[in-house]
Amino acid sequence: MDMAENSSEITEQIAIVPAGKRYGFSYTLAGAIGLLVAFILFIQMPTLFAVGVTIFGLSLVALVLGIAKLLQPQYSLLLQPQGLIYQHRRGRLLIRWQDIQRIDQLRADINGEWQDLPL
Repeated sequence: MDMAENSSEITEQIAIVPAGKRYGFSYTLAGAIGLLVAFILFIQMPTLFAVGVTIFGLSLVALVLGIAKLLQPQYSLLLQPQGLIYQHRRGRLLIRWQDIQRIDQLRADINGEWQDLPL
């Protein structure tokens, strides 16, 4: 059996979840509750207008951030037998394994010095 036949029999995939999708529901909920509190402050206690405006602004930012996090795809990378699939909220990109020239150790520039990242 050659490699092409063997790879077509493999149907499993490895899915990598984006770290940026974390806490999307929490941000959205906190933003919505904060907006409600801000509106109550505006209506019930006009003397606390500055506090209400501050809560309103922070809550609006939290709400928009939470919704943006929830709109991200469930998986950012899928490793499949045919290749690597990068998913973005505006589309996806397939990079076939035969098109990848090199896979290397991850490195980062930390304080001006290149260091290997742990696997």
